[in-house]
Amino acid sequence: MVNAIEWIKILMRVFGQVMFRCNAVSGALFFAGICAAAICNDNHSMIWGSLAGGAIATAVGAAIYGRESATDGAWGFNGVLVGCALTALPIAASRPFMWAVLALGAALSPVAKKMLDKALSKVGSGSLTLPFVIITWLAIMILGTNPASSTDTIPAAAGIGGFSTAILKGLSEVFLADSAITGFIFIAALAADSRRSAALALFGSAIGIVAATIAGASPAAIGNGLYGFSPALTAIAVGSRFDRLGIAPAAYTLLACGATVIIQILIEIAGIPPLTAPFCIATLLSARK
Repeated sequence: MVNAIEWIKILMRVFGQVMFRCNAVSGALFFAGICAAAICNDNHSMIWGSLAGGAIATAVGAAIYGRESATDGAWGFNGVLVGCALTALPIAASRPFMWAVLALGAALSPVAKKMLDKALSKVGSGSLTLPFVIITWLAIMILGTNPASSTDTIPAAAGIGGFSTAILKGLSEVFLADSAITGFIFIAALAADSRRSAALALFGSAIGIVAATIAGASPAAIGNGLYGFSPALTAIAVGSRFDRLGIAPAAYTLLACGATVIIQILIEIAGIPPLTAPFCIATLLSARK
């Protein structure tokens, strides 16, 4: 029987696993960052959505695949992201229906993860956040969105201060949170477990902003970090494969981050919300056995 303290630790590891950290302290900081963004943006539903998504996904994963398999938090992180997405995006459906879809999506995420992990093991990769992406796309089709809400209406900051803010917001947007303060907390969360991963995340977010600017993406979207979060994840995933980041590995990581932005723009042209799909695709393409 898992006691309350151990359950809390597992749930915090769930939050940490979103950015590859199997660490309860890192996870607690990630959760704190979500809370900060939710309070600043007056969207307390994100707090409860992330908790509900993570808890439901973990409980279902433990019930189906065994309690021991759930202790590292890996069954629940896609559920956390589903909870963040459905409470952050401008959903058109009624709130009770949204919560019902959120619970169902979170419950399905460990099953989707198991199936995708098995399929992608042939190319030497796990499913990453693909379960979240697929489930959230389906949920958006069911729930619909409110076109009146758009991040493009938010003016982008300019100059060095704006660039720094965009980098931090790029990290916060991993959890669909719009807050530079949250991005700073996320850096602390990463550094608590791996300073190298923190550096890689900053590098990836910065490259995403530069690449998106060169590509002529929306300045408002760039300023709000919407081209930083997937490259940040790509940088951690790809960069972590190398014991030391020499010139060649660093160049490889840079190219992977640039490719992530190109993939995101192509997905957006197709009229599909990119979520973390660009990160998943770029990382899978760079996967090596």
